[in-house]
Amino acid sequence: MHDSRLFNIYHKKSMGNLHLKLYGFFAGFAASLVGETLQEHHKECNRLFIDTRGISQVDPFGIFVLHEFMSRFPEIARRVYFKGSKGEVLAVDEQRVLKFRKRAGCGCSGKCKECGCAKKPDSLKTAVENF
Repeated sequence: MHDSRLFNIYHKKSMGNLHLKLYGFFAGFAASLVGETLQEHHKECNRLFIDTRGISQVDPFGIFVLHEFMSRFPEIARRVYFKGSKGEVLAVDEQRVLKFRKRAGCGCSGKCKECGCAKKPDSLKTAVENF
């Protein structure tokens, strides 16, 4: 048996969409909580995003409970988009999984002055010019 305190779910609505962020151990309790949250908010939202990047571990029973929910509520399931690699495990066949590439450097997109990321494009440009 797993302690429910080992799982947290945060949600927000943005631009007509619902965003869920999952953290911790994904088991039956977690799947039930995700289902309840989707049921509670799906009517006023277009797309339903579930961010799985904070999940530490996935229990097979949690997958079973979530898939049962998705099969009982196909009108909700069709609008679900998973984010992160754990989404591949949690998604049912017709659902989409959005994957993220790892960022190089600090993740600042090269705009901060102190970061080594900002210097890379210039050094690359110089190398290309000298070629």
